[in-house]
Amino acid sequence: MTTIALEGIEFYAYHGYYDEEQIKGNHFILDVHASIPTFDSVGDNINDTVNYEYIYQVCEQHMKIKYRLLESVTMNIALDIKKRYKNIDRLRVRLAKLNPPIPGKIDRAVVEYEI
Repeated sequence: MTTIALEGIEFYAYHGYYDEEQIKGNHFILDVHASIPTFDSVGDNINDTVNYEYIYQVCEQHMKIKYRLLESVTMNIALDIKKRYKNIDRLRVRLAKLNPPIPGKIDRAVVEYEI
């Protein structure tokens, strides 16, 4: 198995359940891990793998949309990537909201979606 990953993608976005979060915005960190059957292309062909530039574009597109739930963001990113790459056996999208608006000291709220 081969895993193609983008880790620590940083965005400022407007996801949140509360109206204030959708107005003020917050910092987010996104990780995407896509696993395919063992990579065995001797031809050095990008079509035999998953293009991580495309993964970034999908993430960027969804981070521009205002979602109420982090679960919705991660699920929609995963479904769009999986739709394009049928050879992905396992896909994991992890989204962290830094300093969520919850009383107390909390570094991040995290949602992880896997298909």
